[in-house]
Parts: sequence; structure tokens; C-alpha cells
Amino acid sequence: MDAWPLEAAPAGAAWTATLAQRPDLPLWLDDGVHPAPLGAYLAACVLYERLYGEPIMETGVKAAEQDLA
Repeated sequence: MDAWPLEAAPAGAAWTATLAQRPDLPLWLDDGVHPAPLGAYLAACVLYERLYGEPIMETGVKAAEQDLA
């Protein structure tokens, strides 16, 4: 069986790096298990970069502030 050419999207590493720089950011919901909207957005940005090969910051797309609250 041939191996699939898959690469992991390092969303966990992005969370770790983000929380090291900004521990005040609410990436988790109050249950401490599920991502808050901001955490889900961060993971989505990592997935976007992995899938399309460019940081989402270079696309000009920005999340609406009310969607991350």
C-alpha cells in the first residue's frame, strides 16, 4: 500500500506559541476542552496556510471582531 503524501497542520503548535506570547487570549471555552471562537479561528488559519500554501494574513481576509468574541 502506498503512503499518502499528507502533512499535519500544526494547530497545536500555533496555540502553544500564541499562548506563550499572549496568555490573556481566550482560546478555550470555560470548559477547558473546546475551543472558543478565537481558538477555532486560529486553528482555521493554520489549516488554510497548510492547504493553500500562503498565510491568511496575505489574503486580506480578516475575521469580524464580533465573530471572535
